[in-house]
Amino acid sequence: MHKLMLVDQDPERSASLEVALLVAGYAHIIRVGQGENLLAAVRTHQPDIILIDMQSPDRDTLESLRNVSREMPKPIVFFAE
Repeated sequence: MHKLMLVDQDPERSASLEVALLVAGYAHIIRVGQGENLLAAVRTHQPDIILIDMQSPDRDTLESLRNVSREMPKPIVFFAE
């Protein structure tokens, strides 16, 4: 099963999405806030897929995603409410 990293600034929505993903059968989900160092989190947790809220990524998050793509290419899925 894939290891997912869920990047969202809203803790309540992030918790709800985590529950939905667990119910869907994903057993390993890492939640990261957008203010956190995304590149460091990816290095530490080595997710297979990164899920990110497309309505709220800030400039630092987008730059971190570029760095992740260059250093450790991962599928990145943007989602919206």
